[in-house]
Amino acid sequence: MEELGREMLRKCAGLPLAIVILGGILVTKPSLVEWEKVYYDSLSSLKRGKGLGENQQNELFNILVRSYNELPPQLEPCFLYLGKFSEDESIDAETLYQLWITEGMVLSSDKKKGETMMQVAESYMGELVHK
Repeated sequence: MEELGREMLRKCAGLPLAIVILGGILVTKPSLVEWEKVYYDSLSSLKRGKGLGENQQNELFNILVRSYNELPPQLEPCFLYLGKFSEDESIDAETLYQLWITEGMVLSSDKKKGETMMQVAESYMGELVHK
């Protein structure tokens, strides 16, 4: 797995976003077979080019799509909601949780006994950060 991981890392061409996304995907894959699937499905095309030309932008987009598709269904709208904010804009977490709840993105079915909707929203954020 280490050798395959190093190969995938090399193919990310030093692009931090690609590396972070790759790590987020691989952390959920415990077997070599799953790592190989990620490699062949998503990263083999990163062999070409070192710059951020149109080809690599498309390749990074494909990695982002795969990362999104691997999110649990309840986290997908929460992740997409972050697109409402400007790049580098500071987002107050409590306000964000309230917005998610108001928009119906936080599922009451995910609530454990004695847990508030705010706590569920906070757990969603924790899962997103982990991914």
